[in-house]
Amino acid sequence: MNFEADNLRPTLEIDFSAELSSISLFDKQGEKRSDFMIQSNGSPLLALWSAGQKQCSGDIITDDHISLFDKDQTIRTTLGAAQLENTRTGSTEDTGPSSLTFFDQKGKLIWQAPR
Repeated sequence: MNFEADNLRPTLEIDFSAELSSISLFDKQGEKRSDFMIQSNGSPLLALWSAGQKQCSGDIITDDHISLFDKDQTIRTTLGAAQLENTRTGSTEDTGPSSLTFFDQKGKLIWQAPR
């Protein structure tokens, strides 16, 4: 379902599929600026974009974390649960819901609390 302003630009788009249901908001130039989604497992997801971003990046808010991405779509910060990978062993570690993690421009962990 699309709602159009001035018969030119979509301002709101609602999509229902087997994988997820979503509501997307667009700015006056027709660029997507936000998505609110319910995934097939019932988890909510909110994505926000700055002007000019081409793909899903920006801020991602789910039921257990908030992640911030840079302009290159690399994760830079997560507040809440995050999955960390040990680059030497390939093993993964899940942080707790009260954790804060920072990543460098290549997505490698540079700081986390608690340790």
